[in-house]
Amino acid sequence: MFKSLHTNDSPLNLLDLDTIAKQTSLIQRKTQGFSALSIIIALIKCLQKGDASFHHIALEMSKINTSSICRGAVFKRVNGLLMHYLQAVISKILTLNYSIEENSSSAQKFQRILIEDSTFVPMGAINAANFPGHGNSNGVTAGFKLDLAFDALNNHILHQQFSPARESDKKLGKQLIENIQPNDLVLRDMGYFSIESFSNIEAQSAFWISRLPSSINVLLENGKSLESKLRLRKNDYIDEVVTLGLDGSFKARLVGVRADDQTAETRRRSRRENCTKIWQYSTQSITYQRWLASYSNKSRHFCEQ
Repeated sequence: MFKSLHTNDSPLNLLDLDTIAKQTSLIQRKTQGFSALSIIIALIKCLQKGDASFHHIALEMSKINTSSICRGAVFKRVNGLLMHYLQAVISKILTLNYSIEENSSSAQKFQRILIEDSTFVPMGAINAANFPGHGNSNGVTAGFKLDLAFDALNNHILHQQFSPARESDKKLGKQLIENIQPNDLVLRDMGYFSIESFSNIEAQSAFWISRLPSSINVLLENGKSLESKLRLRKNDYIDEVVTLGLDGSFKARLVGVRADDQTAETRRRSRRENCTKIWQYSTQSITYQRWLASYSNKSRHFCEQ
């Protein structure tokens, strides 16, 4: 398990973790049982199992280091300094993976490229009182969401926040909207899809791109449904101005690419399995799953054809 997390191709190999730990004051001198690498690997492994107790973190660290560490020692290390260390490591990794040349067209066009996404981390059911999950047939569940907003152009983390698993991405995304600046580009998944948010972004003279949820009402400029055009379309690409929402008052640019047969069938199968009511599996959703679509500002065609 350890080898699968830290291979020769791992970006952790490109970082001087000991130096980062010293810079963030997490480790000021070497101690037995605790190292800059082992705490990261132990946390990842425990989170994957859904049990990140101090006891299990200590066990995982003991497997990595040559000497053991007790859970009390781990407890003393889990503080603000550890958070600063982990944030610094994430920033370094994102810098390696998302560096953009200064003379690129994106760098000249945008002030910041803001990427936001969240991830769900399961926890033991004993934590349900503080971090309630959605529950299942076996009883209560627990977990939390970690929401991260990152400026890929300037290699800077704007914010990160923990919340109960039940918190929706749409609600979590409000913090980013409050910090939008002119000429920002906001990239987010369809869990954050909100016409109100798009309007607020455009009001700040900024840009946005979002995937298309199949539940959204979409009309062409001639008043016909998007579904009717996609079903009859012969080529594999669409790029048009459409209106969103029930009242059709919000305009956006729609760019879509037809998915291959395997991808389309996989998405349809997943949709059928996850639908609890027959009306959820509509003809509109069937059609949309044949396309990979996204929306952006109608009047700002910055995407290359």
